[in-house]
Amino acid sequence: MSASLERLTAGPPYSPERTVTVFAPETADRPEDGWPVLILHDGQNLFEPDRAHVPGQHWRVAETAETLVTAGRIPPRGIGGVDPLVPTRIRGF
Repeated sequence: MSASLERLTAGPPYSPERTVTVFAPETADRPEDGWPVLILHDGQNLFEPDRAHVPGQHWRVAETAETLVTAGRIPPRGIGGVDPLVPTRIRGF
């Protein structure tokens, strides 16, 4: 399975500006109505080691999702990672 990772900016008028990273599976059997989506907090830690709170120690969410899909344990899905509003991380969620 091949996948893509895209970084977007979400923000006003509904919330302060923040980064959202989106993992999208790419397979030949994409559903007509799209993929189910899992939304996770701490987007900076999910996919890219250079963006992790502790550099180099990301949570490998994309790799884990691809492994589970390949093994038939879960269906393909999109995953959105929402970055916190620094420095008020806790209040941002």
